[in-house]
Amino acid sequence: MVVLDIAFAGHGTHGGFEGVTLPFIEGLGERLRAWVDHHDHDQHQRFASDSRFVLATKAQHGACPEMIDPPLVERIGPVETIVCHTDFDGLASAAKWIRGGTEPYAGADDDARAIDTRLGTPSATADRIDRALRARPATRACSA
Repeated sequence: MVVLDIAFAGHGTHGGFEGVTLPFIEGLGERLRAWVDHHDHDQHQRFASDSRFVLATKAQHGACPEMIDPPLVERIGPVETIVCHTDFDGLASAAKWIRGGTEPYAGADDDARAIDTRLGTPSATADRIDRALRARPATRACSA
């Protein structure tokens, strides 16, 4: 399993790191092949010597897909499960992982950075995908 674009739980998150993230990591054990994330957290240092964890700050990487490349995917090897954040950044990370570390389309990394940091302008394709992911469709009752 790889975990992509999932931040470690914060202090105000029903148990925080110790109550949420750490039990998840420990429960996965050796099934966890890689955790790639770019959200700042004070517990990143705790995993600095564990090569499964590829952790950065937002200042280092504005989006997660830019952290995924062919050498990383090759080093980790085949995985059966990808867990990712279901926003543009997370889904672009998963698509890139599935494609062996290659962007799902030219410029996808730049689009993820523009959307996640709100700096720059994403392409029309990325904007459409992002809007669809953020949509709140109305539920309508159907009459028989």
